[in-house]
Amino acid sequence: WPITLTMGLCALACLIAFRPRRGALALAGSLTAIWLIYSYWAYPVINDSRSARGVMQQAGTLIGPDAELGLLSWKEQNLLMADRPATVFGFLAPRAEQELKAVAWLREAPEKRWIMAQKLSLKACFEVDKATVVGESNRRRWYLVNADALRPQCEPHPPEAWTRHKVAWH
Repeated sequence: WPITLTMGLCALACLIAFRPRRGALALAGSLTAIWLIYSYWAYPVINDSRSARGVMQQAGTLIGPDAELGLLSWKEQNLLMADRPATVFGFLAPRAEQELKAVAWLREAPEKRWIMAQKLSLKACFEVDKATVVGESNRRRWYLVNADALRPQCEPHPPEAWTRHKVAWH
């Protein structure tokens, strides 16, 4: 509400200052004020919920600097905003195939590897109650799991099926 109220007050101030005779100036001043308030105040407030930056920063903090991150059923923003190289298990591959590849990757170095995914992608191979909530971006809730959350019945795919991406974003 404070942002909307400020926009309204700025528009009202422009209307009072320019009066009806200079309506075009009042409109231009109002739109300029609204645009600047949105750009410098409103957008930064909503940015973390509309991009993956905040979630990926939180994931990096939770797993620590030396851990490896795997993305399961991920979105492009997750990879772009990652603070480290991330292993992915196929972007357009079926979720079940990605899950099995993720399990194999996790089992290779269980002490230092983490998977980040949405809850739906974790249900088949991981115990969701052992997952850590990372946060929300783009109306999706993201979770982190490590080898402790693995269910024993998942069968992995061979390592040559993995893809690793390094994206520098500073």
